[in-house]
Amino acid sequence: MAFVIASENLVNLVWYLGFAINVSVVLMVLQILAYRGIVVFRECRRGRVEKIWQPILLASVEAVPADIPRLKRAEAEEFMTLWNYLHESLRDEALENLNRAARLAGADAAARRLLLKRNTRRRLLAMTTLGNLRDRESWGALGKFVNHRNAVVSLTAARGLMRIDPEKAIEIVMPLVAGRTDWSLEAVAAMLKKAGADIISLPLAKAIVASCRRRAAVAAPTFEQTNPTAHVHAPRLVYLLRLAHPRFVTYVVRYALLATDDIEIIAAALKVYDDPAILPAVREMLQDSRWQVRVNAAQAIGRTGTSADERLLINALHDEEWWVRYRAAQALANLPSVDAAKLEEYAAAQTSEFSRDILRQVAAERRFLSS
Repeated sequence: MAFVIASENLVNLVWYLGFAINVSVVLMVLQILAYRGIVVFRECRRGRVEKIWQPILLASVEAVPADIPRLKRAEAEEFMTLWNYLHESLRDEALENLNRAARLAGADAAARRLLLKRNTRRRLLAMTTLGNLRDRESWGALGKFVNHRNAVVSLTAARGLMRIDPEKAIEIVMPLVAGRTDWSLEAVAAMLKKAGADIISLPLAKAIVASCRRRAAVAAPTFEQTNPTAHVHAPRLVYLLRLAHPRFVTYVVRYALLATDDIEIIAAALKVYDDPAILPAVREMLQDSRWQVRVNAAQAIGRTGTSADERLLINALHDEEWWVRYRAAQALANLPSVDAAKLEEYAAAQTSEFSRDILRQVAAERRFLSS
C-alpha cells in the first residue's frame, strides 16, 4: 500500500513539474515575441522619424527652413539620436544652424524633460543633446550629475557643461579630472581637446603642480592614511598635458623633472617632453638609478637630441636593463646626425656583444621600415 501511495505521489510530482516547464517555455516564447515586437516597433518609428527629419536637418546645415514642424513627444528620442549623430559629424561653423533648427522643433524642451527620467540611457541622450545645443538653461540640471557615482553619467554631464560654457565649466571639471580615476582618459582627452588649448592650459598646469605637491606629501604616513588616492592623479594629468600650449608643457615638465622625485610623474613628464630647452635636465635622467626613468629619458633624447648626445646614448648601450639598451639604440638611430652607415660603424666598434647586437637589431628594424 505504501509503495502504491509513493508511486502516485511521484507521478503527481512529475506531472506538475512537466506542467511548470511547459508554462515556463510558453512565457519565454511570449517574452521573446514581445521583445521582438518592441524592436520592430522602434525600428519602424525610427524609420518614420528619419524620413521626416533627415531632409529637414540636412537642409538646415545651409539655411534653416521657415516651416520646421514641432517635435512630437513620441519622436523625441529618435530625433535626438539622429540630430546628435549629424551634429558630431559636422564642423563648428555649420552647427549653429543645426542648433537653431533643433530649438525651433522644441528639442531643447524635450531633452530637459528626458533628463528627469530615471532611465540612464535616456538621461545620457538628454545630456548629450543639451550639451550640443549649448543650452544654458540646463546648466544647473547638468551640474547635479557631474558628481554622480556612475562614471559614464558624470563624464557625460561634464562634457555637456564643457560644451555649454567651457571657460566656466573648466573650473568645475578640472578638479574632477584630477579626482575621478574611473573616467576614461581617452574620453577626457577628447573633451579637453574640444574645449581648446586656450581654455585648458592654465587650469591643467595648476592641477598638475598641485597634484605633484600632494603626491610628494604621500611620503608622510598620516597623509597617506587620510588621502589614500591622492598619489594616483598626477600621472593621469601629465598625460593630458600634450593638449596644452607648448609653454605650459615646458613649465610643467621642467617642474616635474626638477621638483619631484616620483618615478611615475617623471616618466609621464618625459613622455610628453618635446622642448630642447629642457634637454640638460633630461640628460641627467639618463643616469638615474631607476631603469624606468632611464628608459623614458633615452626616448626623450631621441626626439630632441643633437650630435652631442651620441656619446651619451652609446654609453647607455651598456646598461644592465635590456629596455634601456633598446631605447638608447632607437634614440641614437633617430638623431638627425646618425644615418644608417654611421649606425653600422657604431655597431662594429662596440666591444660588448649586447651593445653590438642591440644596435644591429635597431638597424635591421630601420631598414625593414624604410623598405
